[in-house]
Amino acid sequence: MGRLTKSGMGIVMAGLLIMAAPAVAHAVLVSGMGGYQFGGKIESSSGDLHLKDNVAFNAQLEIPLKFKTGTSLVLMWDVQPTDLEWDSPAGKVALGNITMHYFHGGALVNLKTDNPDLVPFTQGTLGATYLVPSEGESITKFSFAFGAGVKYAINPKVGIRLQGELLATMLSSDVWAGVGTGGANVSIGGSALLQGAIMGGVTLSLGGKSKEAQPTQAPPPENMPVQQAPAQPPPATQPPATQPPATQPPATEPPTTTTTPPGR
Repeated sequence: MGRLTKSGMGIVMAGLLIMAAPAVAHAVLVSGMGGYQFGGKIESSSGDLHLKDNVAFNAQLEIPLKFKTGTSLVLMWDVQPTDLEWDSPAGKVALGNITMHYFHGGALVNLKTDNPDLVPFTQGTLGATYLVPSEGESITKFSFAFGAGVKYAINPKVGIRLQGELLATMLSSDVWAGVGTGGANVSIGGSALLQGAIMGGVTLSLGGKSKEAQPTQAPPPENMPVQQAPAQPPPATQPPATQPPATQPPATEPPTTTTTPPGR
């Protein structure tokens, strides 16, 4: 594989974004992380080539897909400045600096939990590794990676991300290194260059669809008369019940008694 130009990498990334645009469902996540990248040993019959463990930086763009809930398209750039060292029976020789660039695209799957703010995930990516040594020409090799981690949302816009990753770069079939009057020279080969990485950083949520507003009833126009509810007729009133007057029995005069004197 030949030299990977900046314009070529830009075209690949732009193509992935164009293909993913119609499928975006929610907010896009942008992650910036730093950590430690280790490993990177290539063995051969004449000696071993080592990449020194060193700090690394990682940036990822996560685009959720509407047709697959919990799955996202991932675009990743990982960079590690480090040193090359040749270890042979004759001794160790420093070969200079080298910068490892990983340009990958792939898929991320969020795993379901009871806590919506704490989301574990797994991801798999593939792409190219761009190796830039301080001595010699830069080379580009096919590579892939597998990772897992967890995301924690501090609020709807900001979160924390922790992840571990295994990166594999496929190389040619041999390794050669030497030191001469012109300085140190190295030819990188072997079956695969394996590295591990532990990263942590911040995740930002950008864009996304807002919740649909609840429909509200529009007020009536000013000139439209407001209909009044028809007045209800007053309830019929019943005349108060009158009781018949109490009747008094007719007064009776006491009977008059006449007495006749005796002897008459």
